[in-house]
Amino acid sequence: MEIEKDIAIPIELKVWQIPSEFGIMTQYYDCLLFSFKFWNENKLEVVDKIANLFFKGVWTMKFSRFNKYRYYKDEIEHSFHSNYSIIPNSSWLEELKSQRKNNDKKWEDYDKRNYKHYIVQNNAYYIEIIADNVEFYISNANEIYNKIWEKW
Repeated sequence: MEIEKDIAIPIELKVWQIPSEFGIMTQYYDCLLFSFKFWNENKLEVVDKIANLFFKGVWTMKFSRFNKYRYYKDEIEHSFHSNYSIIPNSSWLEELKSQRKNNDKKWEDYDKRNYKHYIVQNNAYYIEIIADNVEFYISNANEIYNKIWEKW
């Protein structure tokens, strides 16, 4: 069954991202780390931990402000406190692949990554990322920047 074009499918996060706070993005090589503060079940900030989405094999990214999913008229209904989304049938990804094929007809012979279109909310911004993979993990707040260098 083919999924309708440009539908956002939410992937639940195991934490409750603080919606009024901004996350921090760190990029190195083809990786992007999005780190953010989160609440416990009582809406109190967990001060000694940071939540992280670690994107690997990043092709490109963009962000937009003040609009609900710029391309996505529909989002699968959910009751998650926090989530990121994946767009399995993405017009943007198709366009990127087409442009790349015009520049290099054999790019898929050597680039074996399985790119996906992800969306992360960052307060009033939506960050859209084309990447091969994403990993979620929690780290100690004072260790986050040491972990960045270890991941790469």
